[in-house]
Amino acid sequence: MSLIFVISAAYFFLVSKPENIVNIANKILNGEFLIQYKNIDSDLRIFSPKIIINDLLILDDQKQGILKLDEITIAIKLIESILNNYIFLDLLSLKKIEFLTNTKFENSSASLKFKIKDLFIETDKFLFSSNSAHVLSLNGNQSFYIKDGFINNIPYSEISIFKESDSNHYFYLASLKLDENLIEKEEFVDLNQFSFKKINLDFFTKGYFDFVQQKFFSIEKYLITDSKLITDSRLELSNINAMLFTSLNKELNGIFSLKTLDQKINGVLKSNNEEISLNTDIFLEMGDIFSYGEYLSLNGLENFNTILTIGDRVSLELNSNLENTSIKSIVSEINKDKNETLETKIYIDNLTNPSYFIKNLKFETFLNSEGNGYFSFGQSFKNDIESIDINDGFFVFLELDKFNALSLLNQNQSEYDSNLKLIKLKINELNLLNNIYIDQNFEINFNENESKASFNGNNLNGTFRMDSTGFARIDVFDTKFEFKGINSFESNESFDFKNINLRFVGRNIQTFDNVFQNVDFYFLRNNSVSTIDDIKISSVNLNVEPSNQNDKAYISYNSKSDLYKIRGSYELINEKNLFDNLINYDFDYLYSDLNIQWIGTDQLKNLEGRVKFKIKDLESNRSLPDSALLNTLKIFNLNALISNLNNEANFNSSKLTITRAEGDIYIGKNRALLDIPIKLETAEAKMIWKGEILKNDKGLLDQLDLSLDMRLKVSENIPWYAAIFGGIPALAGGFVIENIIDERLDNASTFKFNVIGSINEPEILRLD
Repeated sequence: MSLIFVISAAYFFLVSKPENIVNIANKILNGEFLIQYKNIDSDLRIFSPKIIINDLLILDDQKQGILKLDEITIAIKLIESILNNYIFLDLLSLKKIEFLTNTKFENSSASLKFKIKDLFIETDKFLFSSNSAHVLSLNGNQSFYIKDGFINNIPYSEISIFKESDSNHYFYLASLKLDENLIEKEEFVDLNQFSFKKINLDFFTKGYFDFVQQKFFSIEKYLITDSKLITDSRLELSNINAMLFTSLNKELNGIFSLKTLDQKINGVLKSNNEEISLNTDIFLEMGDIFSYGEYLSLNGLENFNTILTIGDRVSLELNSNLENTSIKSIVSEINKDKNETLETKIYIDNLTNPSYFIKNLKFETFLNSEGNGYFSFGQSFKNDIESIDINDGFFVFLELDKFNALSLLNQNQSEYDSNLKLIKLKINELNLLNNIYIDQNFEINFNENESKASFNGNNLNGTFRMDSTGFARIDVFDTKFEFKGINSFESNESFDFKNINLRFVGRNIQTFDNVFQNVDFYFLRNNSVSTIDDIKISSVNLNVEPSNQNDKAYISYNSKSDLYKIRGSYELINEKNLFDNLINYDFDYLYSDLNIQWIGTDQLKNLEGRVKFKIKDLESNRSLPDSALLNTLKIFNLNALISNLNNEANFNSSKLTITRAEGDIYIGKNRALLDIPIKLETAEAKMIWKGEILKNDKGLLDQLDLSLDMRLKVSENIPWYAAIFGGIPALAGGFVIENIIDERLDNASTFKFNVIGSINEPEILRLD
């Protein structure tokens, strides 16, 4: 009883006055260490007393500080410690430990053995906790075996730590298990760019903690098994398996395998403290990466060396020579066939919101997830690219050696060009309908309500505008244009001109060696009707204006009914044969004020309207096609008339020659009426035609009822008198000219005829 009483009294003495514990500890340490403190307190629990010390400082034998703590809490299991011959702590909490720098640790001869149930250590570098710890200090060597705790909220199952007596390093070995939730919580890797993540990670670390430098030095091993990631853009990375190792400078290296883009890939992984990169080879379908219609499309299954980088975002870099890829574009200089190599880099900055940057020796392009960006071919547009807002649409920049302008008019582009903002071109040699222009600049702006274009250069200048309704206006000035390849519009199936609504305005336009001072007309077309409307043209050789009744001039054709309509005043001066390539007639001058319509070109069916005309030096020496129009014209042809006066009724001549002509013809539903006589002059005679031509039941001009007053030109055509008075035989029989030129000449120089019958079989009756 006396021994128990003594122990109890001593225990009560220590607990009630905890400062005595520090005093006893200092005596036990025998000067090797010295414990100082600011405040100490305890509770009076008998079997598990708790001592709290504030502002504790431990000094070595040289009175130099080793470490200090803001607070240390110790709860000792007294009975267990006595019975098991080691110190059993129910709680050891060390808060705000600071290991003093420039402190040399000496070997300590103290031998201690601890078992700690609840351990907590806090420094400015980390937090450490454990539910079970064993500590052994023997001859200055220290070892720790710790289970079931946390390091900075990272759970671990066990940790082994060892420190030799003459070292400042605490060596450790630990294993941890992490998942996607813990990785995100501790911000090891930013996983926000993934819509789905499942990560199974076993983490092994081995290294040491340097007390002097207050730093950890370690190497790690990561085992990732059967994990899966899906980006916000739905790129799936599944069956992820990897073995990775870190170096002392925290660089990460290893190997991995995964399945993505419908293929299994293996590769090498590297990382620093900020990002992880995966290097491998993959196959990609190029049409899925980039396609912008006829402007640029890539096709083929291509092998890429790929670097996938995971950091604050997931990016992808692809490199290939594109040997298995074909490139198609309306720009022939960009095209590339398969088996032709072209070193190309494709960079996707963020797979969560992917944008594509493609660059090679041919072109450079950028395309974001909304289809906006730019395409650049050539070296002249760096300043333009820097000045654009790539989120505002898609911009096309082309610097070309040769280019065909019709490529830009391909209507099949409509499905691709919704984001088109601008097309800008610099062209060394432009082909526009077989017209060649040098050093041309084009700029086409596409806006929500209107598209605008401007073009300038040598012999081609103007602007173009089109609004949301489809109405377009073209202004051309200081331009030279020849109608060499106009048929390219109709013959090329790539173009759809079924619906056109445009106005053309020109100033100082040169064509066919003619300079048009002003040109203004509308060109309208739907599925069946094509119209050149409200025509106003002024030039040296061609003038078109409203009719004498001030009705606007137009030319219209209905393809379904084959109906033609023409109205307006037309003046053509062809002294230089400017229009030889357009029509089969040679003439010096033609004026017509007309308002007519008809069906068909071979037959003038249902011809109606009014024609006023003046002609000078009209001639056709070619073989003319057999048509109602030309047969009608040959009725007024003196050559045909004279060649058939010798008792023949048909017109056999296919030639048409008129020196001068003018007249006014009204064509109604049933007949064509020469309301005002037609005056014609040829090299042989002057003629006045009157009468009418009736239509048949098919609406065709057919039955003739015409009168002709003809006055021969005596001096130039004396042989014709012989033919008229005596016939061809008289002329051949030596009928002398003097006998013809007599007092009858004045009366006989004018002759009268009736022309009846049909257009195809006319009958000529001489009346005097």
